[in-house]
Amino acid sequence: MASHTRVIWVYDMPSKKRIKLRSRRTPLKLLKKLKTIIKRLYNVNPEEYIPAITRLTCIDEFCIIHSEISSTQELRISGLRVIFEGSWLGVYTHGLITPSTLLARKIFRDQGVRAAILVAEQGVKAFLYGNDILPESVIKIYPPSIGIYAVIDCVDNEVVGFTKWSSEKGVYVNLYDLGIFLRILG
Repeated sequence: MASHTRVIWVYDMPSKKRIKLRSRRTPLKLLKKLKTIIKRLYNVNPEEYIPAITRLTCIDEFCIIHSEISSTQELRISGLRVIFEGSWLGVYTHGLITPSTLLARKIFRDQGVRAAILVAEQGVKAFLYGNDILPESVIKIYPPSIGIYAVIDCVDNEVVGFTKWSSEKGVYVNLYDLGIFLRILG
């Protein structure tokens, strides 16, 4: 079963930028798809990492799959509003579902690194600004893969996002990176 680490994202209510925020139970189809991807990518039992009850919180078109916290009270802290809390499990955006960086890190800690690329410092910096990764920035590829890779920063070995190889473009296309939260909520 997934750990119950609390993750709380907030945004400044008086912000000039308007975002569309929605939250609901994760549709069963999406949850099954996330479990299938985790099983295929990492050859693990997804039931050990994904709880039975999850929520889908969408910030505009970027959706976060997370564990459900029993408290349904909306928490407000001096002008800040909680966007979601619970264990971050996955991302659903543009019709594609990927594991979260936190979930990948936990699986790597438990099972070893798989389906990932180790990226040089300059490549990671560009990636965190939403850019794709050039092949020359890739230091090491950890097989196997179904086309989706966790991106690992060579400086601190942290998972900073997910990418997908595009032979058409000749780059690793940015599916999402941790900088997305600043860009969306900024």
